[in-house]
Amino acid sequence: MLYLARLLGLEAEAESDTDGATGDLDEGAISELIQQRQTARQQRDFITADDIRDQLTAVGVTVVDQPGGTVRWHRQ
Repeated sequence: MLYLARLLGLEAEAESDTDGATGDLDEGAISELIQQRQTARQQRDFITADDIRDQLTAVGVTVVDQPGGTVRWHRQ
C-alpha cells in the first residue's frame, strides 16, 4: 500500500512504535534533502523549500539557516 501511495504522489508512512526521530534518514539522505532545499531557495521556489524543511522537521531534524547561505542541521 505504501508503494502505491508513493507511486501516486501521496505522502505515506508506515506506523511505527518509535517516535520517528531520524531513524529512517541517514546523514547522506539528510544532506541530500538540505541540498535540494538550497537549490529550491536559490530558484526562489520557497514552497518547495518550506516543504523540505517540514519533511526534515517531521523526522526530528532542525535546519538552521546562517548568514552567507550556510546551513547547519542537527537532530532534535
